Amino acid sequence: MPRRTKAEAEQTRHKLLDAAEALFLARGVSRTSLQDIAADAGTSRGAIYWHFQDKADLFNAMLQRVTLPLEQALQAAAEPSAAAVTPLRGLFDTLMAALHATVHDPQTGRVFEIATHKVEYVDELQAVAQRRQQAMNDMRGLIQQGLFREDLFFRLNVAPVRLPPLRDRAEDIPDLARTFLLRAAREGLPAKTIDQGALDRLKSHPWPGNVRELENLMRRMCALYAEELITARIVDRELQDHAPAVRADEGPVTLSMLVERHLASHFADQPDGVPAPGLYDRILEEVERPLIQLTLSATRGNQVRAAEILGLNRNTLRKKIQDLGVEMTRGRR
Repeated sequence: MPRRTKAEAEQTRHKLLDAAEALFLARGVSRTSLQDIAADAGTSRGAIYWHFQDKADLFNAMLQRVTLPLEQALQAAAEPSAAAVTPLRGLFDTLMAALHATVHDPQTGRVFEIATHKVEYVDELQAVAQRRQQAMNDMRGLIQQGLFREDLFFRLNVAPVRLPPLRDRAEDIPDLARTFLLRAAREGLPAKTIDQGALDRLKSHPWPGNVRELENLMRRMCALYAEELITARIVDRELQDHAPAVRADEGPVTLSMLVERHLASHFADQPDGVPAPGLYDRILEEVERPLIQLTLSATRGNQVRAAEILGLNRNTLRKKIQDLGVEMTRGRR
């Protein structure tokens, strides 16, 4: 395969950015995958990783192609000619210039809409919030150097909006949850209601994924469960099934903790919270089979060695292999 020229590589990069811009505007950033972008651009997913580290890097590169309205306003206000007009007139002129660019430059308008309405500033997708904060910090530096009018800065920075993470505003969760259920129903998913116990459980969750995690959870429960009423049991099961393996305060996650999580999910899955008789033997079987299978794999099918490692009599091991239907791993010759 011939090596691509620098111009061809740059053309591919722009095609990826154009596709990302269009899809982010249509679907939102969180609901657009890198595979979607690659397909829309007519390239492979590997092409994205050739030009960008990840979605966040791609997102930030899209922003770098334009100057957002707030930055335009601050830059214009910092010009020496701005000192010749009154603060009110200066404020009017700079904001009108920014609005003019948003309306008459389609690309600036699209990126501005994405940055303000189509992305949540959580985890790695904080590029817009950081970029805005950097612009404000730059202006403060100009003020200290006497190059920017302080009165105009405070007029431009009248109402900064700082939205705390979802875990710090649990009182919003019931309204958000019901809104997401209604939205899911409008999009064709089964209509659901949610009881107070489920709402209380949602309010106690830390929500590392912020509002988007809550929306995804509500949509998942609409799609996967036949019940018309979402209860605390359903919420518990979904939160436990999708909980990441994180470190505990006392150290790394242990086997005991993982087993406890699995058992809690199993109990929550029962209609009345009580499993059917014979639970002990069923759980032991679930543990024994992979344990014996992995040990035999490690010993390349040597049952004598596997029995020694497991601390079992060889005949006992042979019977368990037969009873549990463990696949034998033969040693290499």
